[in-house]
Amino acid sequence: MATPITSYDYRVAYTPPTPTLVDHPLQRGRDGEYLNNNRALLPEEQTVLRQLLESRRRQAVQLDAMLAEASQARSTLEEPYQDLKGHYESMRCSYLVAQDYIENIRQARDSMQPAIERLRSLLHPIRRYPQDILSLIFVAAVESNNSQDSYDTTEPKTLYPPRHRRRNTALDISQVCRAWRALAHATPEMWSTVRICLRKSASAAPWLKLFTGNAKAVPMKVIVTHLQPAYFNRRTSVDSDDEEKSTPLLASVQRLHSLEIHYSHFRALSYLSRLANNAKLEELNELTIQNDPGMLPTIPEFDLSTPLRHTINLKKLTLVYVCLGLSLHDASVVLPSVTHLIIHTSFVPDSNCLVLPHYLAMFPFVQELVYFQNETAIPESVVLMEMPHLRLIKTNFAGLSTIVACFSAGRILSPDLHTIRLTTEGQNPSSDLSTFFEANPSIRCLEMPGDFCPTLTASTPNLFHHSSLHTLSLWKASLGCIQLLTTSDGDTGQALVLPNLRILRITCSRSTTNVLTDQVFESLYRNRCEVTTEGQLTNIGAKPLSQLWFMTHEALQAGVRATIERRMAYVPHHRGGRLLAYRWPHKPAEDHPFDSNLC
Repeated sequence: MATPITSYDYRVAYTPPTPTLVDHPLQRGRDGEYLNNNRALLPEEQTVLRQLLESRRRQAVQLDAMLAEASQARSTLEEPYQDLKGHYESMRCSYLVAQDYIENIRQARDSMQPAIERLRSLLHPIRRYPQDILSLIFVAAVESNNSQDSYDTTEPKTLYPPRHRRRNTALDISQVCRAWRALAHATPEMWSTVRICLRKSASAAPWLKLFTGNAKAVPMKVIVTHLQPAYFNRRTSVDSDDEEKSTPLLASVQRLHSLEIHYSHFRALSYLSRLANNAKLEELNELTIQNDPGMLPTIPEFDLSTPLRHTINLKKLTLVYVCLGLSLHDASVVLPSVTHLIIHTSFVPDSNCLVLPHYLAMFPFVQELVYFQNETAIPESVVLMEMPHLRLIKTNFAGLSTIVACFSAGRILSPDLHTIRLTTEGQNPSSDLSTFFEANPSIRCLEMPGDFCPTLTASTPNLFHHSSLHTLSLWKASLGCIQLLTTSDGDTGQALVLPNLRILRITCSRSTTNVLTDQVFESLYRNRCEVTTEGQLTNIGAKPLSQLWFMTHEALQAGVRATIERRMAYVPHHRGGRLLAYRWPHKPAEDHPFDSNLC
């Protein structure tokens, strides 16, 4: 234990004066000439030297007195100095001991942390979960991981899947402990989705065998990346040109539910039969084939209709950037089981490739058609055909002309076609949609961007004159589109704009939100929602809306927001305060109608 420090006055008690030496003429360098010779001094020189000697003696006495005084002052400070020095050494030793003590405690604490974590893990509630609940958690974790690797083919963007994930959730869970490994191997739903990369030929087959062995009889989804001929081109010998005959890669899969293929080699599809035999293709429900958009514009010598002939249970077919040759196509192949058809055309137009009419002839019972065109369509004559179950078409502006050419003039009959979803980037599709609506009067619902300025003339037909349209959804709506919905037949000199519209959903763009006025909204509300006293129509002669949804950005002016909230009810939106959503009339129990792509 360190001794307490006694209070001392450690201020300097003595400051010695600086000695002053007498300056004499002989001191300035001339006394040397008297000391370096033996001549007799003159009387006046002796007098001067005696005076100098006396001065030196007085200075010596003065310095002796100063030395004695300084020595006494040093003796006075010696005791507190030694005391402070001892205390410093004692404090320094105590500090070093404390440092070592703290380090030892820290090491002891760190050494206890693994034991604490182990005890906490032993007491974790997940150890007390029943195995059926724990298996559901495992399956949910695996599905969440698989959803991050998937992509939406019903949109023109985000077509590139995420990079191959280095870790697999099912494999990570099975490596936690023996109990979890046994439960994971006993839960085949965890292993129902497998991604194999054929660029790594050494690991593809063992990886697939691991998943198929654990999946057992559960329907599996297999994602094959980097399909290339080099994986299958194995010679029987060094001197032989014959390829080694091997079993199909997916032969170990007991039930093949979905197959997704990504390739970049122009001859890759020719090896589709080396992936799965005809028996596996018969079990297939979903097939996705995606090509690398940067591949050279070479038409592969491959006929997709031949393997599709065996997919008798196929429900969904997705072709992304796939260019198929017309010369090898078998027009007699028809698959009535396909209900969802998704096509993204390649970026290079070619008259020798399959186009939309060929696909529609192969799948006449499609219920939902997604067609995104990335190049200039080549006109193709369409024979009369029926698509009785087609309900929805989703396309972009480039594909709209092909859709109109196929479904106009009675070429394709689709009496149940109900909904059109259009994706554009500022183009005005009014004329093409008007032609399409005239040929297909069964359409009741239209979803499209409103980021264009519509024009109404008495000589040009327009989609806004389609009297049978029941539901209209506009996102990124311009101010011109909103004003157009408030006009009457007297304003334009022609038929009333959408006279039978019952459901209207509008999402304003940022620019529209900045310039929107309360007069524009009041005109929309009065001309579309309020009924006159004379009858059951609004001020412009249209049927009143049964639902009106209005969404703007947060930059809405305060006066306009007050006007909207006076007429409509605010609906909390899942995207927070960045968007303001309103509905009329207010029904809290109803689900929010705004889809994420409308925002």
